[in-house]
Amino acid sequence: MNNPLEILNLSEESGFSRLRSAQVCTLICYAGLLLLFVYLNLSQVHGSFSKWLMQSVPLLVVLPGLIRNNYRAYSWLCFIVLLYFTAYVAEVMSPLYVWTDAVALTFSVILFIGAMLTSRWLQRTTRN
Repeated sequence: MNNPLEILNLSEESGFSRLRSAQVCTLICYAGLLLLFVYLNLSQVHGSFSKWLMQSVPLLVVLPGLIRNNYRAYSWLCFIVLLYFTAYVAEVMSPLYVWTDAVALTFSVILFIGAMLTSRWLQRTTRN
């Protein structure tokens, strides 16, 4: 029977592995969501620094763990992103929906999936 790490293509000699691609996907969507918050608060009349802080601080709390590549930080990121997902699903279904809501929802979904896969695959690589 094959080694589970070989099946998941998590070995280091495989080059750009699935784990690495999930990490990159997670970090791109993480940065995209933060940049979207900056854009929204700079371009809208209702935007403010305090509103940006309320939107960004929950995501920034896990940043040190993401930098250290800690699987628990990725797991916590999944829980945090569920809040954004819930809020943006309600916004997208609203008659007052704008394109930025759909972009934020897309970032949230991809970020959740990427963080979930990264967390799980990091757990498997640290055990072996």
